[in-house]
Amino acid sequence: MKFLGLILGLGSLFAACGGKGETIKVSSSIAPDKAAEMEFKETAHNFGTLMQGDTASHVFTFTNTSKNLLTIVNAQGSCGCTIPEYPKEPIAPGETGKIKVTFNSVGKRGYQKKDVTIEANTIPSKTVLKIYANVSIEENSE
Repeated sequence: MKFLGLILGLGSLFAACGGKGETIKVSSSIAPDKAAEMEFKETAHNFGTLMQGDTASHVFTFTNTSKNLLTIVNAQGSCGCTIPEYPKEPIAPGETGKIKVTFNSVGKRGYQKKDVTIEANTIPSKTVLKIYANVSIEENSE
């Protein structure tokens, strides 16, 4: 009887979520007239070939192209090897800001593609920056 209750409960949950595994779209909680806009000079950077163990950094530059203050609330790499540094203070309209992304290739090998997700008071609220590298391993010369 408990099993039947569990099945019915899960069925209700799926039905309430749109059924059939559909994704429910969640709208941004910021009003369009309050949203900021950020425009990047580039949204991807290729470090080229790095030796395993190398650390490389790149600075992504952006401009607040709106009439509202731009506030970045979070920036997160897709793994612990990709660390973003972002401005904690609001960026005024027309001003520029920088996001420094550092990639650590320790333990990596071959082609690498990493994302940095920026969350701000923009619509959409998330912007993804990409970095690429080919991590080479030195051959042992014994």
